[in-house]
Amino acid sequence: MRPIVLAAVALIAVAVWFLHPRPTDQQLIAEVVRRGEHGIETKNVKEIMSCVAPDYQDSQNVTRTELLRMVMQWPRVRERGEITLEDYHLDITPPTATGTFEVAFVLTGEGGRRTPMPMQLTMQFEEQPHAWRKVWLVKSVEGYSMGSMMDGID
Repeated sequence: MRPIVLAAVALIAVAVWFLHPRPTDQQLIAEVVRRGEHGIETKNVKEIMSCVAPDYQDSQNVTRTELLRMVMQWPRVRERGEITLEDYHLDITPPTATGTFEVAFVLTGEGGRRTPMPMQLTMQFEEQPHAWRKVWLVKSVEGYSMGSMMDGID
């Protein structure tokens, strides 16, 4: 009797797994962007870096390791960052995707001083296997200027 119950439970689990709707690539990429925004706004280094591909590199020759060093400085900054995604477009051709994003990044400092830094970012994404599912990670970001971002930070 026990093996029959275990087999029935296993069969139900497999059926649920196969019948459960899978998120689309667009939904998976949107989730990575949302998680990255949240990580920046909450200054959560682990959450930010969970969105970054192991082989990240952009045109400013920033690699994942250098990005990690920069991100680790963010929690020490007095200002708060707020991100508003004003518009975006995704071109998805698995296993890669390109997104263009109009972003309003605002630093809010002591005394409520707000420093807006609008940006138009181009992000490259790459589909990667992770455990039993696929994930999309950020492979590069273009359109930001570290100099202008640091000028706004006290």
